[in-house]
Amino acid sequence: MLWIRRHALEEDQDLNLDVFQLVMDQLQQQDADLCALASSSRKLRSLAFLRLFCRCKVDTTQPGPHDPPQGICSYVRHITQPGRLDQDGDLLRFETLLGQFPSLNSVTLKPFRGKLPWDILKACLVRSHLISLTIDLRHNVLDGPLYPQDDIADTPTSLRTFTLTSTVWREWGKCRLPYRRLHPADMRPFFDFERACITGIVLNMRSTVVSLSLPIESAPILAMAEVSWPCLRDLSLHGRFLDVEHASSLQHLLPAVPSLRSLSVLAGRIWDGETLGRYLVLPEPSSASSLPPLSSASNSSLTSGPHSEERSERATSLPPMLSELRSLTIAFPHPDDGIFSLSMPFLTHLSVRDRPWIYHQLPYGFNVSCGPLGKYWAVPLLSSEESLSVLQRMDLSCLTSLELALPRLEHLELHRYRELEDREGLNLPVTDRVEHTHIAQLLSAAKTLRTLRLNLDFPEDHQAYCANQEKRDEWLVLFRERGPEIVEIVATSCPRLEHVALLYHGYEGGTWAEFHPQRCAEPRFVLDDTREHLDEEPLQREWESM
Repeated sequence: MLWIRRHALEEDQDLNLDVFQLVMDQLQQQDADLCALASSSRKLRSLAFLRLFCRCKVDTTQPGPHDPPQGICSYVRHITQPGRLDQDGDLLRFETLLGQFPSLNSVTLKPFRGKLPWDILKACLVRSHLISLTIDLRHNVLDGPLYPQDDIADTPTSLRTFTLTSTVWREWGKCRLPYRRLHPADMRPFFDFERACITGIVLNMRSTVVSLSLPIESAPILAMAEVSWPCLRDLSLHGRFLDVEHASSLQHLLPAVPSLRSLSVLAGRIWDGETLGRYLVLPEPSSASSLPPLSSASNSSLTSGPHSEERSERATSLPPMLSELRSLTIAFPHPDDGIFSLSMPFLTHLSVRDRPWIYHQLPYGFNVSCGPLGKYWAVPLLSSEESLSVLQRMDLSCLTSLELALPRLEHLELHRYRELEDREGLNLPVTDRVEHTHIAQLLSAAKTLRTLRLNLDFPEDHQAYCANQEKRDEWLVLFRERGPEIVEIVATSCPRLEHVALLYHGYEGGTWAEFHPQRCAEPRFVLDDTREHLDEEPLQREWESM
């Protein structure tokens, strides 16, 4: 509860702006509370306006007036445009909308069924004051006429952030029941088309882009490997690997991004009998120095455009690969992956995880054919011995504790599943106990921790998508007891600890419930569905298909 003395604030003109910014940061996920704060005095209102109206959602496809109030236009920094953008008159309305916000620097497009015409995209790229562009495709792929490559090459851009987001369940956007069960969608042609559309756009921003997020299925990885990325600091690739060759293409891209601070490769794997879904992102260091040339490693679906001269000039001046990395997130890593043998002395965040989360399928015993082409998602989890071998190779040869292996570690996320065995055709947990206090004691060796996220697969957990309210109520009571036990053990050894978050399975999906140490103010337990706490998009499911 935040109490404000209205008269004191109106009279006191020396309000600490830094403190006020921190207060607004805490309220930014709760618009109603921020509005109430802004209504308490004229001074607070003027200070809060920039935060209240910095984001604006305008759907020009809906009936009614679309012009935003003139009083807020100067505050808007980001607009979101959902709905259809491929109809007559949409381009003119969109360009008019962009011109109404003098301080606009960020745009999010949510095109209906992926139909995003080139002219709409070009209207964003040519505006030099726009430095951030997000395209949210959800379950769709880019659709429509192929973007004109000549026009793309002649279109300058000053983007510093480019994000193309999509769900990992994109087959569900292309095929509906009952057709899906009989003819699962082959997405490769759609990914090839999407790659052909975005390759030139992505390469055009190589001199300015700082943060880049792409679906790995359609990312032009080998084309990107042929050019320099001097400003790129954050690279996120998400989706699924198409095959082993697709995964190995990353070994050519990573040397081209020497200044990366954050690398995230969240790629699901498809089950096959040979690799079991385990792919190497990087070969061992001994072989990494003799990578095959791009001409022999590429195929027409992964690369385009000759940039070999720029690549050869860059090769003579590269620093050690990923030596500046601060954050590494990788799904289902191979225990022998060469990426763990690189020197990363500044690493503060490490996440080794599954993708999609295994908990999506645990309630069904893994008998859910929700992967591409109706296949199963592979789940090549690291064993305890393999996890230890990974940590031993990261900078130190003699590992005695997590703290020594990663002396600057501040944020840790751990997903631990109980061992499974086949029982009557279902993969079910072998053990019925989780020693959560013992796990907390082990993790407390990382004394620099500020946040800790744990998914411990408790046997009492009803698992994801449980519709039984009685079971959910019973587990919530026990869940609220386990959290404080863990947080106090960790907080005793970690003086900077802000919270421990445990994964809670709601009916729709997973959310991170925060437990704060006793030294923190109330509330010490936070369970909500705000963006910062939601874990991963829920499994796209139709019960008839399971």
